[in-house]
Amino acid sequence: MRRFISIREKLVLFFILLGIVSIGITSYLSYSNARSAILSRTFDQLTSLRIEKKKQIELFFSERKKDLFLLVQDESINSFSYNNEQDFFISDSSAFSEHALKILNSSVYSGIYIFYPETNSIKYLSLSNKRTDQSNILSANSLLSIITKDSNNLISISDYNNRTKQMSSNSVFVKTYIKKNKYWVVLPVKIDAINKIMYENNPYNGLGKTGEAYLVGNDSLMRSTSRFNENSVYKIKVNSLSVQNAFKGITNTIIIYDYRKIKVISSFDKITSEGLNWVILAEMDWDEVLIPVYKFRNNILFVSIIISGLFILISYIVSLGITRAIVKLNSAVSEVGKGNFNVNIEISTNDEIGELTRSFNKMASQLKLSSKQLEEERINRTRSMIDGQEIERLRLSRELHDGLGQQMIGLRLKIENLANRCEGNTGIIAAEVGKLMDKTIEEVRRMSNDLMPAVLQEFGVANAIRNLCDQITDASTLKINIQISGNYDLLTPKEKTYLFRIVQEALNNIVKHAKASDINMQLSQNNSNVLLEVSDNGKGCNFDNKNNDSHNGINNMKERANLLNGNLNIESFPGMGTKVVLTFPLNDEKNTSNIS
Repeated sequence: MRRFISIREKLVLFFILLGIVSIGITSYLSYSNARSAILSRTFDQLTSLRIEKKKQIELFFSERKKDLFLLVQDESINSFSYNNEQDFFISDSSAFSEHALKILNSSVYSGIYIFYPETNSIKYLSLSNKRTDQSNILSANSLLSIITKDSNNLISISDYNNRTKQMSSNSVFVKTYIKKNKYWVVLPVKIDAINKIMYENNPYNGLGKTGEAYLVGNDSLMRSTSRFNENSVYKIKVNSLSVQNAFKGITNTIIIYDYRKIKVISSFDKITSEGLNWVILAEMDWDEVLIPVYKFRNNILFVSIIISGLFILISYIVSLGITRAIVKLNSAVSEVGKGNFNVNIEISTNDEIGELTRSFNKMASQLKLSSKQLEEERINRTRSMIDGQEIERLRLSRELHDGLGQQMIGLRLKIENLANRCEGNTGIIAAEVGKLMDKTIEEVRRMSNDLMPAVLQEFGVANAIRNLCDQITDASTLKINIQISGNYDLLTPKEKTYLFRIVQEALNNIVKHAKASDINMQLSQNNSNVLLEVSDNGKGCNFDNKNNDSHNGINNMKERANLLNGNLNIESFPGMGTKVVLTFPLNDEKNTSNIS
């Protein structure tokens, strides 16, 4: 059997599903748009940062070329010549012009190399009063490998990718050849100078806690310091997809896994400065980029839960308002189906349900009126039928008593006269016929009395009932215990007749069907009601048996009880006897009008 689902449950479920779907779609679109906006903003931010850093790096090396150009124009640099007796280190600042000192004193350079290719010798010019450990100075072969990358006499930049542990402070060299003196001038650029451009640890620069910009050489090693590892230059190898694409000449911003194996958004491009084969990258961790999105998602979930709860509450209240009237209508329809037409539903809404309620009230009112009319018509028909029966019984009783009874009495007198005149067998026969005639007259008198007891009309219903009980006791072995109290003179003749017939029918049913030995009868009356109880100790009766002959008599009793505006209740169980209880109102003007 399919489970019953009420309209309220359907409405609540519909509203909840509608709310959840609406909230889900709205939340998904909001989350998707927010995620796209955040990613787009981050892509643009990293792209802008990468472009800006690239410009700064290219400008930085362009200025380094200018510095070297100015230096080689300075006489203090051109005045150097090779002398085997001269010290390898030159730290006397008086050897340089003011202009050269201004360039060399900047924090960009760690010194200056003078390389003589003919003798394969090096002079290292330092402005520090401290002599530098020669182990940290580039060898002639190292300088030669840098110089041979670009053998023309133009100013160029070389990336030193054969690093040693001792050479950790320089990464790029600016060089040029001076034809007049036949030597190379090489400026080593400090890594710190490049890091000042690339490395930022400022939370307000838009890179957050995980964003960084860094450089990678064609050997896949870092050329600037990593935010996550201070000793990363020429130490950390970066072979990510961004680096590979950048060396192929591709410029883009994509999502990859970086050198730390962490998912990042990476913007990459190639450095276009002459002599450098580097790529520049600006990256930020994916998780940090999506932190605002995650917060927004959590807020959406929180708000969605609250809105869903409100949806459930509102849908329950709305469905309750809609179904309350329907439930009332359903209950009222059930009452009408049971025959109770005294229903009137309050109209609380001015809509289709209100119209339906109004129509139902009108229908119930019309059914009540029709039912009342039908009931009155049925009562009138029943009253007419029963009253007709009583009238016919009265007529038959009079006919039997006044007509047939008187004729039989006359006939009895003649037979008695005949018996007195005749002798012998004829007299005997006449006497026997006279006795038989006496019995017939008695039977006719009894039949006349059953049809309409004279005692009922002359001495009242209480005496008529007692007389009836005496007749049954005389004609059978039944013992009847009768108790009658109260004054029944206020009953109308018809009420007396109806009451007597109910008692008569109850006793007849006991005599015919109950097989009882004792009958208890009680008739009492108070100021408002008459109570009749008739019970026996017989075999009882099963009223579910439709073939029970006593049902016609019971129906007659109920019909008369209805005419009295009373209530007839019969209690009977197999083997436990039967009890008939009748109550009807006394001195009720309405009742009197119905049966008068």
